[in-house]
Amino acid sequence: MSKIYLPPRRSPIQIQILLSLFAIALALPEAVAQTADDAEPVLVQAEFSFYTWKKRKVFARSGSGGAQTPSNKLPDLYYHDGAQWEKVALSSGRITRTYQYKGPLPVSFYTSIPSEGNPSKPLFTAQFPLAWQEVLFLLMPGGNGNMGAMPVDRTAANLRSGTVRMYNLGDKPIVYRALERQQMLKPGSHDQFSIDDLEGYYLPVQIASEHEG
Repeated sequence: MSKIYLPPRRSPIQIQILLSLFAIALALPEAVAQTADDAEPVLVQAEFSFYTWKKRKVFARSGSGGAQTPSNKLPDLYYHDGAQWEKVALSSGRITRTYQYKGPLPVSFYTSIPSEGNPSKPLFTAQFPLAWQEVLFLLMPGGNGNMGAMPVDRTAANLRSGTVRMYNLGDKPIVYRALERQQMLKPGSHDQFSIDDLEGYYLPVQIASEHEG
């Protein structure tokens, strides 16, 4: 059982808890980030921020002897906001500054700016509801240059006071128990519940998952 500390204050608490129970580089279901090719583009105006999970050590070969050196370099990340290309300054283990976006959905992100001579494929493509005005992208770099991405709603108006959000960032379902609530979370999904009945400042959480073999 884990215990999560909640700050001792009487003002409304809005907390989001990110659960990653499996290897960080696991790909999220495509349903989280993909949309139909023939869908009409939807225009949206939102603020973006990005959190890059600390990636596992990846070893890259260097030199004629094939020696391996650790490499934790994050890829460049670009998106088009409808007026110009924006470059995101990613930093491992911390949230970036806020970036503006005004354009269609879904939003595609690239490691280089596409051009006629450089028809880059998107690193990932994100879709989220129109009601989301502030979006946090949880980025999970993989060892082979890929990246899992999950958009999270940070819009203040959409967060209920005195609640906790639980996220499953893995690729397998989990079951959690907190207070009197027991809930299954599918990969890439979240649940929000009240902590009005919490006594003290620590929230006990029990988590279970299935393991093959």
